[in-house]
Amino acid sequence: MAANYTFSSYTDNSILFRILKTRASNIQLVSVYKDGSCQTVKASGYYGMNASFFNSGSNKAIQNVAVQNGKTVGTGQLVPTIDNNGWTMDGGVNLIGSSAITWNGSALNWLTGIHYSTDSGIPMASNTWAQGGIGLYLCDQDWKNKYLDEFSAEAYPPATEADARTGILINKSTKYVYLFATSYAITVSVLRTAMMNYAGLTEGGSAGSWAAILTDGGRSTQLYCGEGSMIATFARAVPQIIALRNET
Repeated sequence: MAANYTFSSYTDNSILFRILKTRASNIQLVSVYKDGSCQTVKASGYYGMNASFFNSGSNKAIQNVAVQNGKTVGTGQLVPTIDNNGWTMDGGVNLIGSSAITWNGSALNWLTGIHYSTDSGIPMASNTWAQGGIGLYLCDQDWKNKYLDEFSAEAYPPATEADARTGILINKSTKYVYLFATSYAITVSVLRTAMMNYAGLTEGGSAGSWAAILTDGGRSTQLYCGEGSMIATFARAVPQIIALRNET
């Protein structure tokens, strides 16, 4: 059995999820975009999961803040700024969602209102990381409105469209990160409920130290390690992943 992570299966309301659990200090964000091509998680040689949303056309630029050790881990291409009045490097801006999970070397956190990697709270030192996405507002009865208030989140409606899903669940107190994936076609709401049930949370109660974000899904959905995987049908190669530093 691995000492630095746990791979498990979890079933909620007949939906099967695969989960990689590890400490925040064992996470690294990695660009797997090389020579103009993306890679699947398995082909990358890492254990982990797909992460940022990205342009699915010829330009594979990522659409989320993704920072490792103070440097963006995108494709190295330019993307529009939030106000569409300029350009910035991909990995440095949240064009889908306004949340981020961050690790500053000692504290694991979930931040909202994050648009750029230069925003307050995004760590830039060595042994830190920040992954952007759409906030899931665990236990908050007004979560759908808060979710839809995030940048471009309306493109991923919370309760009406079903697809394969991935997300990142964290416990700020224990400093554990849980990479969640299912190839079943479900709504964002079903993913959120499964995360809450896994964590023992109830709607309208306190989320305590728990928080979560939605990451890219659909054909991007892929979680892989030596013990097993959860990969969407006809999974596509991706430009950026959330990976384990130590796979033993």
